[in-house]
Amino acid sequence: MLLNKGKIEQHTTPEQLYNTPNTSFTAQFVGNYNMGSYPSLRPHVNGVLVIRPEAIQIDKEQGHIPGVVINRTLLGGVVRYTVKTHQNEHILVDVLNYGPLCHLSVQESVFLTIPDSEILELQQSA
Repeated sequence: MLLNKGKIEQHTTPEQLYNTPNTSFTAQFVGNYNMGSYPSLRPHVNGVLVIRPEAIQIDKEQGHIPGVVINRTLLGGVVRYTVKTHQNEHILVDVLNYGPLCHLSVQESVFLTIPDSEILELQQSA
């Protein structure tokens, strides 16, 4: 159970809290979600879009969203990239610290692919 100012925000399993938060408060509390309006993904949003960094695919040659790496942080077994899209959106992307995609450089051009099923639209918490 997750409380927000003494009120139940969401009551479910830890896995459900992380994978399918009901509100932006829950998403912020349980993880490092990308949160924003992201008009390049969905032009008309009533709430906020949330996307887990590990659900995003990054590639040097192909994908749906072009961008450039503006930050690279080693977090042990994971490398976290901040990618600035051509629409000036900043998106966090997590990849395992293994293989060629964990060696991307700052200022390197990349492409992102975000499965539509991984984009959640949530209402702002009260």
